[in-house]
Amino acid sequence: MDDHKGLLTGGNTGAAVVPGNPAKSLLLTRTSTGDAKRRMPVQGEHLSEEQLADLKT
Repeated sequence: MDDHKGLLTGGNTGAAVVPGNPAKSLLLTRTSTGDAKRRMPVQGEHLSEEQLADLKT
C-alpha cells in the first residue's frame, strides 16, 4: 500500500483498513490472528497488545 486510497481499497483479500469497523480491517485481522501461517509480520516480533489496541482506535 502506497497511500490512503490503497489502504481503503485493498487488494484481492479486501481492504486493509475499514474506517469505523476494525473487526473488518484486514490489517487488524492479520496482525492479531492466532494462526501462525497468516499472522503478520511473518518474521520478527509480533505487535504488542498496546500496538494492537492502537490499531483498533
